[in-house]
Amino acid sequence: MSDFYCGKCGNSVSLDMRTCPNCGATLNVDAFIRKKASIAMLASFFVPGFGQMYIGEHIRGLKILVVAVSVALLPALLNLNDLYYLLYLCVMVFATYDAIFTTRRHYLGAYGNKSKGGVKNG
Repeated sequence: MSDFYCGKCGNSVSLDMRTCPNCGATLNVDAFIRKKASIAMLASFFVPGFGQMYIGEHIRGLKILVVAVSVALLPALLNLNDLYYLLYLCVMVFATYDAIFTTRRHYLGAYGNKSKGGVKNG
């Protein structure tokens, strides 16, 4: 699974590489991960769960989306008070926060730590 490409020659490279094996250019993996995390965060902010789906965590994203839709529709269907909208806001904040850390975990390893996960320091 590599959707990371060298900015100089366009060669597909692994996330654990620091230089392109084709042209020798220095790869900026951290910027790539920050960009992915930003897009996932925005997607989950507007539609909870979409950021997780964007990263490839489809089941996780679908679960968050189902919870968000259920919480959003519950007050209208059962004629409840507005407190459930506060719960929806909490789900939305969780989905946004989770999208950032799911991105890091997805690309860097279990804890998002370079020394323990996929990107080598050397």
